[in-house]
Amino acid sequence: SFQQISERAEQTGIDAVVMTDYFQQKLSYGIFSYEKPSILKRGIHSYFSQIEEANRENEDVILLAGAEPVPYYTWSGNLLSNNLTVHDLQKNLIVWGLDEPALERLPSIENKKSKLPKKLSGDQAYQKVIDYVRQHNGLVIWSTPDVAANTRFRKGLIHFDTAPYPESIRRTTGYTGVAIFPEGKDATGSIGGYWDQMLSQYVRGKREEPVWAFAESVVHDKNISINFSQWDNIVFAEAKSEPALLEAMKQGRFYIRTVIKGDLTVKRFEASDSLSPQGASG
Repeated sequence: SFQQISERAEQTGIDAVVMTDYFQQKLSYGIFSYEKPSILKRGIHSYFSQIEEANRENEDVILLAGAEPVPYYTWSGNLLSNNLTVHDLQKNLIVWGLDEPALERLPSIENKKSKLPKKLSGDQAYQKVIDYVRQHNGLVIWSTPDVAANTRFRKGLIHFDTAPYPESIRRTTGYTGVAIFPEGKDATGSIGGYWDQMLSQYVRGKREEPVWAFAESVVHDKNISINFSQWDNIVFAEAKSEPALLEAMKQGRFYIRTVIKGDLTVKRFEASDSLSPQGASG
């Protein structure tokens, strides 16, 4: 429950948790469809109300309402050959900072209130979601960019296959960042990897905004005590409030800390450019 998450956060010294549950878990294949519980199925208002209630009960921890939409997926194979496969279902964007009406109309391939045309290519569909979130002053990041290769599995009559998607991360623009740690550090976040390339594009004027590196925790009810705080985003916010946290993360006023190897804290940092006298500190 949200209350349990809030209590666990307080126990581990966490001030804020961004909830990014499934926005919608629905698949359509011809005239058939299959749907599991999700934010949309259970109701947007109910989702916000439960988070608000948890925040009232525990003022020491802020829970923020976010979601993981499904902008795009495709099918291959067929049932007769036992190789019916859905592709890119776990090619993940996570968004937060939207109010109830904006989240209700979040573009998703199966959301009737804001359905994405299936004729869009994958990158176009994801760009539509990114643009929508930006227009509504939200925050959007790419999630688990390198781990997707491990999601090939069979469930019932349907196979699931999501390949790594660093190229899509590079081809889209306007998002706030990429979840580099821990699932994206091996390829996307490696030295000279896609994140380095995008930062280089920014400093050369070929990308309008920088792309920040985020940490995320994949938490389910069975592993909340294990994975809840292995990685932290340490945010320099002007106040302990949702607007202040969102603004700080949009501006990149945070750094990532892993608590697995010890409680290391950055008190001050400096950056300089050998080609010019300009520098920065914080």
